[in-house]
Amino acid sequence: MDLKVLIFVESRYKINRKRIKSVVDNVIGKNEITTPVEVSIAVVGDRKMRELSKKYKGEDKTHNVLS
Repeated sequence: MDLKVLIFVESRYKINRKRIKSVVDNVIGKNEITTPVEVSIAVVGDRKMRELSKKYKGEDKTHNVLS
């Protein structure tokens, strides 16, 4: 299986890229996905999350996950 994990960090939070990629790989493997997969993950702060939530969901509030 061909897996590409793109991680964008737009905040001051420190992240462990290897751990994120490992978790994504495990989830894909457990679901027996064999086709090529690309996953994009953005880590953002509250202001950016509020902006994205308003733009895509029409809600002026933050969320833990916006997919």
